Parts: sequence; structure tokens; C-alpha cells
Amino acid sequence: MHARGIVHRDLKLANVFVKEDGHIVIGDLGLALDLKSPDKDDTRCCGTTPYMAPEMFDGRVQDAKVDMWALGVCFYMLLTGNLPFCGQDHWDTVRKIREEPVTFPPAYDDHQPETRMLARDVRPRLLDACMFRVYPYDRVLAPVERPEEKA
Repeated sequence: MHARGIVHRDLKLANVFVKEDGHIVIGDLGLALDLKSPDKDDTRCCGTTPYMAPEMFDGRVQDAKVDMWALGVCFYMLLTGNLPFCGQDHWDTVRKIREEPVTFPPAYDDHQPETRMLARDVRPRLLDACMFRVYPYDRVLAPVERPEEKA
């Protein structure tokens, strides 16, 4: 998608679908931005608030790095079960996205791609999903303990 000059701008787990063959499909391109279009609106504040990159609230030009931020939010949710920034309302969530530090699980290495995806400064933020490397997630995630079912 990014190689074709398309920025999704509303990437979230609800828009990621897994086909029967295991391939991933990204859906809901209603807010997508065509970077090649002369009529592009690349400063529009749009998307689902908890997944939006900080620069989207400031009217700055958007590129693939806003999708990388959203993908970082998705990975954070998969790792922790929670959103990294969740406020009492829309504006509190925006404030947290702009100001509060991201807290990853204690065993998580600060140099992993997912931590760089949530960098507020766009310069160190990963630009392309191809920059991922294999990470041993089984060492990061603690097993979920389930209470024994009683008959």
C-alpha cells in the first residue's frame, strides 16, 4: 500500500482481516490518502482517536509514518491487551497521545520495532513494515493463568 503511495489513516485492529489462507487484508480505505494525487488533503485530522499519530492533531503533513504509529498501537494492544493511550474522553486521549510516555511490558527491549513505531518524533519512527525483525514474543508475554473451571 505504501509502495503505491497510499496512506490508510485509519489503521486499527478492526480493519485488519485474516483470510482463510492466513494472508492479511487491510480493509476500510474510506479515509485513505493518495500521496500522488494533486488534490490530496494531507493535513486533515481523521481516523480513530486512540490510533492517531500526534502529528495528525496538529495539522502537519501526513505520510506513511501515521500508519506506522497506528500499527505500533495495534502491536501494543496485542502485547498488553490494552490501548497505549486511553483517556476519559476524546480530548483526554489526545492529550495522552501528545504528552504521556508509552509503557511497555517490563521485559520489552526499548529498541524493538514496536517501541520505535510509537515515537512522537517522526524522524526515528519506522517508515516501513519491512524494517521489522523476528522477535521472540514468547519471552515477553507471560502465560495467561485461567482459574480452574468448577463443575
